[in-house]
Formats: sequence, C-alpha cells, structure tokens
Amino acid sequence: MRSDPQLGSRFARMLAVFIAFGGGILGGLARADMMRDPSQIGDASRNPETLVEALVERWFAVLEDPSAELATVNDLLTEAPFDLLLGGELLRDRTELTAWVAKLRATYPRIAYELGPIQIQSEGIDLYRVHFEFDRNAVDSTDLPHVARREQTWIVRSDSVRPPVILSIEERPLLFFSGTGPQIVCY
Repeated sequence: MRSDPQLGSRFARMLAVFIAFGGGILGGLARADMMRDPSQIGDASRNPETLVEALVERWFAVLEDPSAELATVNDLLTEAPFDLLLGGELLRDRTELTAWVAKLRATYPRIAYELGPIQIQSEGIDLYRVHFEFDRNAVDSTDLPHVARREQTWIVRSDSVRPPVILSIEERPLLFFSGTGPQIVCY
C-alpha cells in the first residue's frame, strides 16, 4: 500500500476544521471584509494575476463568512449576463445567485474552503481562464460534517482600469461525501 503524504496532511487539516467547528469557533477563518478586495489593490500590485487571485480569495471568503453581505458576491460578477454552474445548478442572474448563496448558508451554517494552487492563463485581451481545486469542509445544522473536493474553472475579465469580474464559473465535483456524518472518509 502506497502512502501519500499530501493525503495525511489534508486529513489533518480537515480534522482541525471539524474540531474548530465543533468548538463553536470559526477556526481562525478570516471574515470576508478582512480579505483582499481586488478593487482596493494598489497600482504597484495591479498585475492581472494578483487581481485574479484576490478575486478568487474574496469569492470564497464571502461564502465562508455568514455575516458577509450578499451584495458583495454580486460586486464580483460582471454586469452582463453570466453563467455560473455551481453545485449542479446553472445561475444566470443576480436573483438566482442570491438564492443559491442563501440556500448554501442555510444548509451549511459553518463552512470553510481550502484552495489549491490557482492556475491563470490568458485567453485574449483582458480575459483569463482560472482553474483550481478546493476542499469544502462544512457542518450542517445538525452539526454533522460534510467534506467535498471540487474543481472550478472561471473566465475572468481583468484590465488595468476596472476591478476584475467573473464572467463564468464551471464547478465539477472530484470527490464528495455528502451525508458522511461523523465519519471522515478518505480515498
């Protein structure tokens, strides 16, 4: 049997999140208003990669922080129609997105994301393809833990004048263990 050192490390992090959640604290997770806001990054750091990474971090910080205003999520999206394929649902307007975030927060009152490396590739003038994997560690309203491993591919518009915005997100489950309850399942 081969041993994967990353698997043990990931297991330890997930276990730490569950212990922190069980203790009624957010385990040191930053509130969304404490995360980098792409629109506030100074001129010296306004390269597309820095802006896009800040956009990704901000998106997940808003999803983690139950006190974050839902309007903050809308600020990260383009004004034009967008396509977000999240959790099997296709969202195309702000009303659908707001309902999706509200449903996520109701289902998982405590949630944490651990992002893997963010890969950014130019797709033309001011357009970028962003790809990364992440772990979602959540606790539902009955205090049962839920663990998922997913990947997302984003299309982002980022230029030197305006803050970057999300044009589309496509999410795909890699491993998910909905309803795992108090068990932690590793493959």
